Amino acid sequence: MTSLLVATLLVAASAVAQEVGRIDLTKVGANPLKHKKFKRDASCDKDTSTGMGGEGFAYPFGLSLLSAAPTEVQIGGEMIVSLRLRNVGYRPVSVPWITDPDQIEQPEADGYFRYSESHFRANIGSEDGGGAYFHMPVYLYGANEIPGSLREIRPGEYVELKIKLVLDCKTKEAQCRSLRTGPARLSFTWVNLELSETYEKCGIVRRDIGIRAADSDTAAIRILDRAASQ
Repeated sequence: MTSLLVATLLVAASAVAQEVGRIDLTKVGANPLKHKKFKRDASCDKDTSTGMGGEGFAYPFGLSLLSAAPTEVQIGGEMIVSLRLRNVGYRPVSVPWITDPDQIEQPEADGYFRYSESHFRANIGSEDGGGAYFHMPVYLYGANEIPGSLREIRPGEYVELKIKLVLDCKTKEAQCRSLRTGPARLSFTWVNLELSETYEKCGIVRRDIGIRAADSDTAAIRILDRAASQ
């Protein structure tokens, strides 16, 4: 009887542990929300835009680093990374799933709109304790009012995402000053923001309603000097 119960539970668990979405972001360029529908009143003598931070809260997700290639990458080079985002909690949760910010910018008559935004950060740690961080410029967006912009993930289910990491030291000099050549450990952080924005007469009021994050496991890589590949 006990063996039958265990087998039943294992079958049930495997039935819900399935992929429910896959997206390739490697060919998507930088896509920040540009606030194209905001028009500052001509009478305004200055920009009154403000931002208000939110609090972090628990998020039932696990992030797995499935692959990263090549494992040896020169400074200024790039690698393709596959990640798995899995719901390890007890309730369904929706995540942003479209790359077009123009679909999300739908302010109401009072200028208010709310949406969800997510992105990835690469963390590269060297053996001497140094570290560098690279924020991916590609975002995913979603809003309850926009059909198809959110992907629901039930407990045990997961989505897979393919992203491109560029060790861009021409435009990200601050990060590159702490980037070391040699053996390193690579991991990723998934950040999800719940946001609201209000278009007012002289500026935009942005509120971070909540911040969620999940960290991946690590993989061994090697950072090469530019000259090493020549």
